[in-house]
Amino acid sequence: SYRIDARGRAFTKVNGRFISLGRGDTPESKARFARLLESLARGEDPSDKIPPPGYSEVISVNELALKFYLTRLPQYSQGERQTWVPLLRLLRELFGETAVRDFGPLKLRILRDAMIAGDPHAKPRPREPWSRKSVNRQVGRVQFLFDWGSSFEIVPNDLANALRKVAALRQGETAAAEAVPRRAVPQEDIEAVRLELLPLYRDVFDLLKLTGARPSEILTLTTGQIDR
Repeated sequence: SYRIDARGRAFTKVNGRFISLGRGDTPESKARFARLLESLARGEDPSDKIPPPGYSEVISVNELALKFYLTRLPQYSQGERQTWVPLLRLLRELFGETAVRDFGPLKLRILRDAMIAGDPHAKPRPREPWSRKSVNRQVGRVQFLFDWGSSFEIVPNDLANALRKVAALRQGETAAAEAVPRRAVPQEDIEAVRLELLPLYRDVFDLLKLTGARPSEILTLTTGQIDR
């Protein structure tokens, strides 16, 4: 039977197993229940035929990316948001119109290849090839995006699990470039820059060097925060 729980969610029970149907008393949940009855009448396992509540068979990667952009991305720091934006742009450019259910490991590999190759004609600005470590981090973000979508039941769990099977690139096994290691700036270069700064900026420069603080931490510092 079609039932609604205390939270307003529709469900039914088949052979001792609860099956969620989505928001109660809606055309979508009732249509899902009708399909379940048809499956039972044919002697089929209803869990193989009934999409999970909230999952649309035609939801696109664009829609998934937009939902993430509007609801989850604002929770991140500015630096992390800046890392996600080019990834979401590339994902939408290549597979935006693709149905979520059709974005499998092979398409993730194609997306990864595009990260490695770069694109001098990309808009709004050319996209340089990403290093191996950057590619691995971005692939991990795509996998997280689909995991996040599965928590809202708009991405099938088996799809999210399949995407996690795409392993990280190892050094020497890919054409992706290795990131140039960061090295300390020579002391003579530091002094040359310091001499060119105005007194106010020189003070900030000296504080950064002496404390190891981030620029934002020094620039937003107030006298009330200083223990004198």
